[in-house]
Amino acid sequence: MQNRITSNIVLATLIARRFRASIGGSDDFCTALEAMLPKDRHFGINNKHSLGRKSDVYVNFINVPKEENPKGAQGENNRMSFWIEGFPEGNEPPPSGKVKIEMSVSALDRKYKLRAKTGTPDQIAKYLSDFLKKVTEEVPPKLDRR
Repeated sequence: MQNRITSNIVLATLIARRFRASIGGSDDFCTALEAMLPKDRHFGINNKHSLGRKSDVYVNFINVPKEENPKGAQGENNRMSFWIEGFPEGNEPPPSGKVKIEMSVSALDRKYKLRAKTGTPDQIAKYLSDFLKKVTEEVPPKLDRR
């Protein structure tokens, strides 16, 4: 039994070294992702919440230019949200070296659905930022100008 536990610890350490990335824990991930996201749109990134998901990162994106103030239905009609899971408590890197992203909500066309993916925090930050850049380039905001 002891040999099995030791071999599992060694294997986990080797995996963590293999996937070691420049982004460490959830705080580092939030900072890196914020720098990558389109600067001309509304978004929020949060890893401090009380939903029982203490170490996960929540991203709320509203495809409306910063000049506009999305209120009520206008914001909801242009909204996408995502969960990034796999960070441990505190600002430690994921034990396995990987995190998983899933789209939670999208009011946009089904053509713009982010597929769930697992990868290093670096890979997931780039994956999400590339996806949201594509959305901002291709999807015009639904604005009600009455």
